[in-house]
Amino acid sequence: MGIRVSVHPSVTAAKKSITTNTKALTLAKLNELISDTRQLVTALCDSGFPDRELAHYCEELLGKSNLAPDRLVQHYLLDFQVQEFG
Repeated sequence: MGIRVSVHPSVTAAKKSITTNTKALTLAKLNELISDTRQLVTALCDSGFPDRELAHYCEELLGKSNLAPDRLVQHYLLDFQVQEFG
């Protein structure tokens, strides 16, 4: 089963919102994700490695970044903070 994600300006949600089992991808974290991805792709393009070595280099870079699957959710996706409005 996957993770429900809502792109949201902030982690603040109204009490009436359904935030159970849903993570927030704030605009700031989305921009960070885009920047980190751009850096990874640029490093791969600039590496000059032949195709047969590129996958290994990509794995090496991912291992050092927040884009690795085991760190992506923890770093970019946040828990909502429910508040009473009104």
